[in-house]
Amino acid sequence: MKNFIEIVDYDEKGTGTGIYIYNDSKNKRFLYLNQDFLDDGKGFGEIDIKTDENSINIYLNDSSISEEEADTYKFYKLNFKGDYEYLKVFKNGEETHFEGMGV
Repeated sequence: MKNFIEIVDYDEKGTGTGIYIYNDSKNKRFLYLNQDFLDDGKGFGEIDIKTDENSINIYLNDSSISEEEADTYKFYKLNFKGDYEYLKVFKNGEETHFEGMGV
């Protein structure tokens, strides 16, 4: 996982969604958000995960913050049980995409 984050952070900034997922095993994944995820004056907000019969939906939000509160990244450990055909990600209610995936 550490190598994956180092590679992601080495790549050019400001060109993507800033949303990355790393598959450690069938049921264990890690979600990594970097500064590219954030708009100016925003910070990392809440995360909500919903599942249905064949998909996992990850809802990410940003929030207004002061500079003192600014995090440079967010890291989440995700555990899923069962098989899912789709993995979708949403930012502020709009579907988006993962900038990168690792295994």
